[in-house]
Amino acid sequence: MFFRGGRSLISALVILVGATIGSVCAEETRTVINAATTPAAPPTEYVDQKSNKLAGFDIELLEAIAAKMGVNVNWIQTSWEQLYPSLKTKRADVIVDALADMPERRASVSYVDYANDYVTMVTLHDNAARFPSLETVCGARVGNRRSSQWNVAVAEWNAEHCVKAGRPAIVLVGTDSSADSRLQLKQGRIDVAVQEAFLIGYQNSIENNLYVRIGKPFYSQLMGIGFSKDDPDLGNAIKVALEKLIADGTYQNLLAKWGMADAAIRKVTINGQP
Repeated sequence: MFFRGGRSLISALVILVGATIGSVCAEETRTVINAATTPAAPPTEYVDQKSNKLAGFDIELLEAIAAKMGVNVNWIQTSWEQLYPSLKTKRADVIVDALADMPERRASVSYVDYANDYVTMVTLHDNAARFPSLETVCGARVGNRRSSQWNVAVAEWNAEHCVKAGRPAIVLVGTDSSADSRLQLKQGRIDVAVQEAFLIGYQNSIENNLYVRIGKPFYSQLMGIGFSKDDPDLGNAIKVALEKLIADGTYQNLLAKWGMADAAIRKVTINGQP
């Protein structure tokens, strides 16, 4: 009985070791990462008008990650509506689009977290004196994109800091995008716009410091590179490569290049976990 049990144990160990080796070999033999993106949101991902090539922090970061892994990136430009389906149908191995790593999204997708997305309220520089603090936003017309996951955060902030405090509630105006929010701000149709903090840094660099942040960011979330839950080895390989980029300073240099230094993470996580 002991001998038979011993053979079973050995067989199990052989299978386990074989599976592990197979997993490692699978990543070692990968030569290309198919990455889907919607290049319409500088400074993270967009199409450079002069070169007609993809540009942005997310683009350069994944290219650097791939280089550490010894593979190439095959970029797939797609619409937002097709981004997650491209992962599900295995057309893409990863999706890269300044994606929010939200718990409700993790049922079908996992994320290698690579940056913090701080959300803030902004106004035009000429209106800065009117909004010296976040509390002074109460009663103002605030633009936020309709499809944004920030709507809940804005509603909670409004209830806590405006309504509960006896101040007038904000007038929430739905917009088509963050760019549309900024356009309506410039047109005077809204007083305040909800924006990513790092995005405003970039926009100010190309619009002559047109925008002013109001107070501190009121909400933050992790941004992640999405990968299939059926391919955990790829996620782990990306995580290891990103850790190497942080260790050698490449990550920090890319953040600084794209005006996103405030978005730096200290430790790489997957779905918010070490």
